[in-house]
Amino acid sequence: MKSFTNRVLFFLMGSLLFLTSCRSVDEIAIAKISDMMSSNSGAGAFTRDNDPQLVADALPFALKMYEMLIELNPEDAPLRLATGKTFIMYANAFIQTPAGMLPDDDWQEQELMMRRARKMYVRGRDYVLSALALEIDNFDSLMESDLDNLLSQISDDQASSLYWAAAGWLGAFSCDPFDMEMGSRVYIPVTFLYRALELDETLERGAVHDLLITIWSSVPRGIIEKGFMETADSAASFARAYYERQGVDGTAESRARFHLEKAVAMCDGLSPSPYLSFALGIPVMQQNYDEFEGLLNRALAIDPADDPDNELLIVLYQDKARWYLEHREDYFLLDF
Repeated sequence: MKSFTNRVLFFLMGSLLFLTSCRSVDEIAIAKISDMMSSNSGAGAFTRDNDPQLVADALPFALKMYEMLIELNPEDAPLRLATGKTFIMYANAFIQTPAGMLPDDDWQEQELMMRRARKMYVRGRDYVLSALALEIDNFDSLMESDLDNLLSQISDDQASSLYWAAAGWLGAFSCDPFDMEMGSRVYIPVTFLYRALELDETLERGAVHDLLITIWSSVPRGIIEKGFMETADSAASFARAYYERQGVDGTAESRARFHLEKAVAMCDGLSPSPYLSFALGIPVMQQNYDEFEGLLNRALAIDPADDPDNELLIVLYQDKARWYLEHREDYFLLDF
């Protein structure tokens, strides 16, 4: 299976190289390949797999194929979004997560992997932002100087781009939380998340809620407050009104628990991710091992076969949950 997948990817890359030299026939063919690679069915070839190592081996070829397609079809916004998503997912699943599981003695290797993950996150984020820039005039300048104006131009079908740009941005920051320059601009991905939540609360089966779990349960309060002080007025106003409507107070724990409930409901309880997002935040901070263990066991109780379109992600998150349970002494001052 592994060799077959790699042969398919090599064939597609070879086809792209051939088409580059055959300009008379390449436009239709390139458009078709771009559409396939940026479609849900194209991504499904990876997310429906249950062998993480196979996908880890195949994805670098796919990433370069995406970039080759962008060079041939630079005005294709959906292709840029798909490319960014794939870089961000690769950085999280196959670089940052394994780096975090290395033993303390391998700190130098961990540091190298974290730097690489950060670069991949930024690369993915920038591809997503470039997709938005193709669709919104003066996008870059508005992002820096007039977020309210920018948000007003974001449509429902661009909510996914906001989410993925925020995911890449915050992922990069998590690899180096001492990066003051990136930290000073964390209000931008916060703004993007709340605008995405406003446009489509159920986006990607509660993915926005899942990321907000991490923000409210793990990000230092000072960074959160700074983010909200700088966030666009319209996004901050929406967030305040949203939590008030839901009867959620202003504490980080209340908001994290609220987003946990929402994320679990929107994925029908079939994703381990919300349980991990919350378990690694509030319970660790409060040294509540029983809740930590209970959440991770809920993640492990999910049957990957119940959600075949996302089997790979379930397997990856469950591997991560097992690792945290096996290394619980690193997070809790208890005598296990």
